[in-house]
Amino acid sequence: FNEFTLELPVEARPAVRHLADKGILGGVSLGRLYPGADAIQNGLVVAVTETVTDEDIAALEASLKEVCQCPPILQAGGPPRLRTSRARCRP
Repeated sequence: FNEFTLELPVEARPAVRHLADKGILGGVSLGRLYPGADAIQNGLVVAVTETVTDEDIAALEASLKEVCQCPPILQAGGPPRLRTSRARCRP
């Protein structure tokens, strides 16, 4: 699959808006898809295809760090790969 869900430490809808303001199509907020489902408001569905470049991933990573003050979400070395489907961030 090329789609996965990140659980952000912040609500995903404002995070998506922040990404869009920077010209980044960062995903779809689960809160947008399921209004009123408070348990998944921080869920962000992301899709990555063969057209996504390393620069696109780096821009997404940098913007997500900014919006939720996260540690790096990419593995060190080798091609970019997501470390986990749950982005864990510092409080």
